[in-house]
Amino acid sequence: MTPQAFIIRATLAYATGALAWVYLSDWLIAHLGGPSELAAFSTFKGIGFVAITAALFAMALARVAALARAERAHVRPIGILPTAGIILAVVVPTLVIGALVFNSASQALIRERESDLKATMDLQIEALTRHRRDSLASARTLAGSAFIRDIVGELLAPQDASQDAHLRSALGDSAHALGFSAVELWTGAGVRLLRVGDDWPPRNAVRALITTEQAAGMVKVVVRDRDRDRYGYIVAVDPAGADAGAAPAFLYLEMNPANFLYPYLARPVMIGSATQSFLVRKEADGIWHYGSPVAGATEPVMTRPLPPDLAALAEAADRAPRMAVATGASGQDVLAVARTIPLWHSVFITTMKYREVLSGARGLMLFAGLTTAAVMVVAMAIGLLFAERQKLKAALREVDQAHALAAAEERFRATFEQAAVGIVHFGLDGRITRVNLTFCTLVGYGREDLLGQHYSILTYPEDQAKDEADIADLRAGLSVDIKDQEKRIRRKEGSDIWLDVTVSLARTDDGAPSYIIAVCLDATERRAALRALKESEERFELAVRATEQGVWDIDLVTGRSYVSPRWRDMLGLAADVPVDLEAIWRERTHPAEASRVQALWEGARAGSGDAFDIECRLRHEDGSYHDFISQGFAIRGPSGQAVRIVGLTEDITERRQTERRIRLAGAVFSGTDEGIVVTDEAGFISAINPAFTAITGYEEAEVLGKSMRLLHSGRHDRAFFHQMWEELRASGSWRGEIWNRRKDGEVYLQHLIISTVPSVNGDAPRYVGVFHDITQARRSQSELDRLTHYDVLTNLPNRSLLFSLIDHAVSRAKARCAVLFVDLDHFKTVNESLGLIAGDTMLQAVGQRLRSRLSADATIGRFGGDEFVVLLEAINGADDAAAEALRIIEAFADPFAEPGGEEIYLGASVGISLYPDDDPSGRLLLQHAGSALFQAKANGRGVYSFYTGAMTAAAKARVGLEAELRRALAREELTVFFQPIVALTTGRLIGAEALVRWMSPRGLITPDQFIPLAEETGLIVPLGEYVAQRACRQLVQWDAEGVTCGMISVNLSPRQFSQADLCARYAQILKDSGLSPERLEVEITESLLISEGVAARSKLNELSAMGVKVAVDDFGTGYSSLSYLKRFPIGKLKIDKSFVRDLPGSAVDGEIVRAVIAIGRALNLAILAEGVETEAQRDFLKENGCAFGQGFLWSRPVPADDFAALVRAWPRGDEAAH
Repeated sequence: MTPQAFIIRATLAYATGALAWVYLSDWLIAHLGGPSELAAFSTFKGIGFVAITAALFAMALARVAALARAERAHVRPIGILPTAGIILAVVVPTLVIGALVFNSASQALIRERESDLKATMDLQIEALTRHRRDSLASARTLAGSAFIRDIVGELLAPQDASQDAHLRSALGDSAHALGFSAVELWTGAGVRLLRVGDDWPPRNAVRALITTEQAAGMVKVVVRDRDRDRYGYIVAVDPAGADAGAAPAFLYLEMNPANFLYPYLARPVMIGSATQSFLVRKEADGIWHYGSPVAGATEPVMTRPLPPDLAALAEAADRAPRMAVATGASGQDVLAVARTIPLWHSVFITTMKYREVLSGARGLMLFAGLTTAAVMVVAMAIGLLFAERQKLKAALREVDQAHALAAAEERFRATFEQAAVGIVHFGLDGRITRVNLTFCTLVGYGREDLLGQHYSILTYPEDQAKDEADIADLRAGLSVDIKDQEKRIRRKEGSDIWLDVTVSLARTDDGAPSYIIAVCLDATERRAALRALKESEERFELAVRATEQGVWDIDLVTGRSYVSPRWRDMLGLAADVPVDLEAIWRERTHPAEASRVQALWEGARAGSGDAFDIECRLRHEDGSYHDFISQGFAIRGPSGQAVRIVGLTEDITERRQTERRIRLAGAVFSGTDEGIVVTDEAGFISAINPAFTAITGYEEAEVLGKSMRLLHSGRHDRAFFHQMWEELRASGSWRGEIWNRRKDGEVYLQHLIISTVPSVNGDAPRYVGVFHDITQARRSQSELDRLTHYDVLTNLPNRSLLFSLIDHAVSRAKARCAVLFVDLDHFKTVNESLGLIAGDTMLQAVGQRLRSRLSADATIGRFGGDEFVVLLEAINGADDAAAEALRIIEAFADPFAEPGGEEIYLGASVGISLYPDDDPSGRLLLQHAGSALFQAKANGRGVYSFYTGAMTAAAKARVGLEAELRRALAREELTVFFQPIVALTTGRLIGAEALVRWMSPRGLITPDQFIPLAEETGLIVPLGEYVAQRACRQLVQWDAEGVTCGMISVNLSPRQFSQADLCARYAQILKDSGLSPERLEVEITESLLISEGVAARSKLNELSAMGVKVAVDDFGTGYSSLSYLKRFPIGKLKIDKSFVRDLPGSAVDGEIVRAVIAIGRALNLAILAEGVETEAQRDFLKENGCAFGQGFLWSRPVPADDFAALVRAWPRGDEAAH
C-alpha cells in the first residue's frame, strides 16, 4: 500500500470512529442519566475523545514512515476495516465499562439514599406524633382543670356583657398558653356559643362529631378544612355547678399548623439540601393534594394537586414505607419515600432530587471510562507493534517453507514409489495420472502403459456402473472415501487378481475436488484363507446340528460371544437378538444357584482349571426355568490368563423331570396309607408297599411270587371273581368292595381298585391293586345311620325318620292315616325348677309311657324339645284318631316319678291332621297337625283339636305378619309415641311413657296385633331395645331444645327380661344416648317376677344400682303378692285401667284402688293410675292419695314433635292444677 492510499484509508477510519464515539456516547449518557447528565458530561466526553484520537494520530504518522519498508519487505499493511475495528475496540469497551460502573454505583447510591430517607421519615413522623400526643394531653389537662370548668360553667350561665368578655379572655389565654391558636365552646346539642381567636364560622365537621359521639366522654379528633389549614381536638367538659346527669359541654381546641408542623417539615435534614418532606391527602373528589407547603409553591395548602407519579406512590402507600423514582413538583426527577400516617389521615412523603442522588455515580463513570480508554489505547499500540514484528517473521518463514516444501516433495516421490501397496492417482475424468511400481507389478502393466489411460481398462464391464456411481458420490461429497472394497481387477495378460481397494478424493485448499487416490492391496491369499475357514465352519455347524447340544464361545478379550442356533432354541431366543453370554449366566441363573455358578465362572477365568462342568437352572424366555448342563474349557494366553472359553450346553429338563417323577412315585408308593400290590397277568405278586404289610400282616418275603388267592376270605363265589376279571379285561380297571383275610385269619372289608398297566415292547400286561381297610368305617356308617334317624335321648324315630315314615304311609294305595302332634304342657317349668338332667329323664319317661299306652301299630317319634309325633296307619276315620288322642291325654293323668322321689304332673295338648282328608298329597300333614296343636293350646291346653282350613289361613297370616314385622324393624317403620305422666296434686307434667306404634305401608297396625307375635317369635327383644334407644335419645334431644320432660318410662317384656346381658344392654343404651340413668324407668309385669324368681331379683338389683327405676305395670291383674313387693327393688305401682274405667261409680273398683294406694303408702311406693279419661276419675284418685295419672284426659299417645308442642303449651303453676 502506498502512503497516499494509507492516508485516505486512515481518514475514512477516523471519520467512522468519530461518528461512532459521538453518537454512542451521547445515547448511553442520555439513556442512563437524562438530559442534565448529557450536558454535564459533554466536556469530559470531548477530553476523552481528544486523548484517544491523539494516540491514534501518532500511530498513523509512524505507519506512513514504515510503508516504504513494508513494500520492500513484502509485508502486507493494515487495511481500512482493521483500522476501523481498532477504533471501535477502544470506543465500545470505554462506553460499556463506563455504563456498567455508572449502573452499579447508581443502584448502591439509590439503596443508600432510600435508607437515609426512611430513617429521616421515621424521625420526623416520631416528632410529629410526639407533638400530637403532647397537644392531646394539654387538651385533656385544660378540660379537666377546675379553673376551666368554672369558666365554662359561668359562660353557660347568663352573664352581663362585661363579665362575658372577661371569661372569654380568660378561656382564650388558657388555650393560647398551651399552644392552641383558637378555642370554641359548644353545647351537647351542637350549638357553638363562642369562639376566641380569629373569627371563623361554625364548622359542620365539629358539630357532627359533637352530636354523634358526646356519649363517649373525652373525644380526640382531627378536624381539618380544605379552605382553612387547621386541625384541633374536641374534649368534653363537665361545667362547674351543673346538675348531676346534665349533658357535658365541649371545647374545640384548634391548632395552626404554621406554628409547628410547617416549620418542622421545612427544616433541612441531614442528608442534603435537595431533600424536603411534606404531607399529602386524598380529598373527596379523589384527587391527592399537598397537605403542607412545599418549596417553590405559591398556592395555598390543600389546593395544589400532586404530580401523577407522586399521587400513584401515595395511593400505594401503607404503614410500611414505599419507594419510587417520580417526577416532582418542579418537573425534575426525585427519589421519593411514602408512608401512611392514619393518625393524621394523610400520607407522609420525603423526596430527594434524583440528580443529587446520582452525583457520585457520574464521577465514577468518568474515571472508569477514561481509564478504560487509556488502557485500550496502550494495549492497541502494543498489539500493533507486535503484529508488525510478526509479519516480518512470517516473510522469513515463507522462504524457509519453500525450501522445506521442495524437500518434502522429494521425500513423497520416494515414499510413493517404494510403498508396499499399489497407489494410483487419476483425474476427475477417470484417466490415470500417476502410478507407483507396486501397482504396476500387481496388474502386469508398465508405467507408460497406464499413464493417460482410463481406469476402465482394469475393470470388468459389469463392474463399470458401480465404479462410476462410487466416484460420483465421492465428488458430490456423499461419502468421504470407499474403504476396504474387495474388487476384481483384470491383469494385462487377461488373468484376474482380487485387490482390497481404498478410494479417496483429494481436494484443493478451498475444498474443490482435485484428483482421486486409490490404494490397493493383494487379497488373493486372504480370500483363500477365508474360503478354507468358511468350509471348516460349515463342517462344524453340520456336526453341531447333528447333536442336541448348543455350542457357545466367549472371547474374554473383546467381550464378543457366539452361540449356535440350537443354543438359542434351548433358551427361546430369537435369531436376531444380540447375546451376551456372561450377562445371560449372571442374570438368568436361578437365584438359589447364582452364587455357585458365578464362582465356577470366576474360577475358569482365574485359571483354577481348564475344563469345568456346570449344572444349573436357567430362565427360559417364557419365564420358566429349565435344567441345563454345560461343559467347557478355557483357552489361555502366554501369561496363563484365560482369553477364551468354549463349551457345549444341553437341556436336561425332561430328564430331570422324569427322575423327579420316579422319585415322587417311589415316595408315594412307600409312604401312602393305602396298600398297593403289583401282579403279573396270572395274578402272582411281584411287589408290595409297606401299607400292604400293615393292613394284611404279610411281609414282602412271604408274598412275593405267591398268588393273590392267598388273601381270599371264602365269602365270594367263582361268579364274583369271573365278573371282576371280565370287567378288568374289558375296561382296563375294576373297583368295588371285597372281603379278604389277614395273616392272623381275621376277615376284613376292603375297598379295592385294580388298574391294568399296558405292556411295553410286547411284554405281558401287569395289574396294580390299591386298597384300604373300610371295616371300621362301615361299622361307623351303621352307627351314624342310627344316630341320623333316631333320637339319642328317647331312642324314638327323630324328625328326619318321621318324615320318611309319613311319606311311606301315604304312598300305599287307598291308605288312610292320621298324624298326631303332641306338646307337653308346662314342661319348661320342670327344666327351670329341677334342671336339664331331670327334664331329660322326664322326656325318656314320656316316651316309654306313650309306647306302653298306645296301640301296637302306632309309630311314636320325638319331633324335638318337648314335642312328640304319633303316626297312625290304616285307621277307619277321625274317631280312631280321636280315641288315640284321648289315650295320650289320659296317659298324663298319672304323675311321673322324679329321681328325688317327688311326683311331677305334666299335661299334653294334641293336634290332629288326617290323610287324605286334610292333605291329599300328604306333604303338609305335619304342618297341619302343628296348626291344630296351636289351636288346642289356645283352647286351654290338655285337649285335642282337629285341623281345619281356617287354621292354615290364620297361620299364613301370622307368618306374613312376622315377615312384615322383621322388615319393619329393618326399615325403621316402627315409631315411638309418647303419653304424658301427670302429678295429680299439681297438674305438672313430670314425664312420659314411650309406646311403640307400627306405621305399615298398608296402614296403622295396633300393638295388640303385633306385640303378642313379637313375644312369641322373640322379636320383642330387638323391638324393646329399639323403643328404649329411641326414647332415651329423644329425651336428650328435648333437653337440648328446651323441652322439659323429667323422665321416660319404657316397657320391659318377659322375653326381653330373660336375656342374660339385659343390664349390660341397657347400660350401653344409656351410654350411647347420654341420658342419666335416674331419668329412665322400666315397667315389668307381676307374672315376670313370679316366673323369673331369683334371676329377676338379681337383674332388678343391678338395674337399681345403675340408677334405673323399676315400676310394676298392670298391678292387680295377675298374681299379686306383698312378699315380692318387699323383696324386689320396686319404686312404683301402676293401677291397671280396668280398675279405673268405672270410677267413681263402681264401689268395688273404688275399694280395689284404695287398697292398692294403701299398699303403696305402706311400702313407700309411688302409685300411678292408667286410663284416666274424665275429670271425675282424676278427682277421685287425687282425693284418695294417688300421686300420678296417665290417660286420655290429658292426651292420647302422640309423636315426638306433637309431644314437644304439648309440653310447651302445658299450663304452669296453679293453672296446671286445674
